[in-house]
Amino acid sequence: MSTDRPASWEIISVSAKINKILLAVTVGLVVTLGALARSAVAQDVTSEQVSNAIQQGTGYLKTKTDPFLVKGNFEVKGTLALEVLALINAGVPVDDPIVKAGLETIASLPNDYTYVIALKIQALAAADPKKYSKEIEAAAKWLIENQSETGMWTYNTRRGGRIGGGDNSNTQFALLGLHEAAKCGVNIPKEVWERSRVYFTKSQCTDGGWAYTGGSRTGAYGSMTAAGVASLYICGQRLMVGG
Repeated sequence: MSTDRPASWEIISVSAKINKILLAVTVGLVVTLGALARSAVAQDVTSEQVSNAIQQGTGYLKTKTDPFLVKGNFEVKGTLALEVLALINAGVPVDDPIVKAGLETIASLPNDYTYVIALKIQALAAADPKKYSKEIEAAAKWLIENQSETGMWTYNTRRGGRIGGGDNSNTQFALLGLHEAAKCGVNIPKEVWERSRVYFTKSQCTDGGWAYTGGSRTGAYGSMTAAGVASLYICGQRLMVGG
């Protein structure tokens, strides 16, 4: 990647690529399940039909996933981790050539961007938490150290770090990653969960949803509302069980 590209270009690019993968998978599943629903008429969708839809989705991802393209290329690091995580969750074995190569690359990724690190933890935890325990712990440590005083996360330390900057998208990804790390036995200080719990409680919009940033009391929309609800659930659960 050329070094003369501004940091903002990298951020927009990785967010766009992650959103593109999510959109492609979502649209594919919606179209497939929609067709199944129309063909079934009054019948319920069967588990076999759902399995077929998942297989089609994994087939698509396996044609788009390149475990080697990511090396030296920031824009696709988070996308690779997301793709591998989706494949594992869909039942693709971890010794599958694409998944195996992807995991090797993901494990070697530096801890420097919130989205990438959070997805790195989730993918490695889904694959083999014992084998990748050191990588998971190191990634979780970075997230803990880079939570802002307000309970939020931003893209990386160059974008505000602990000073107080952040947004609900980065924050939900960080909490998802830390939640998986905690389930793997990594000790997450209680203060991390409490700061984020207080933040999401105070940043809820007047209509009950959440926007992209906590400073807005209006402008809530679906994906960020889901992020707010999920984040509060995670924080509440971790505070209850500890770690």
